[in-house]
Amino acid sequence: SWRRGDRLVLFTDGITDARDAFDQRLGEGAILKMLATLTHGESPDAMLEALFTQVESHTRSTALRDDLAAVIVDRPFEERL
Repeated sequence: SWRRGDRLVLFTDGITDARDAFDQRLGEGAILKMLATLTHGESPDAMLEALFTQVESHTRSTALRDDLAAVIVDRPFEERL
């Protein structure tokens, strides 16, 4: 269920399918592991920056084969009227 304080992270397959010079995919596991290391207090902007930095670090100078898109949605702890 969608509770206060929850965060939803959506990303396209261009992120998980980003390949390095050895044609190895970044993969869902690496993304989830990186996201789990971030504190809950990280802003969505900081999380997006970390996500795209990870893709850049993985691919280095390898050309991307697909688009990259991500969205982070927070449900605030407090409801605002």
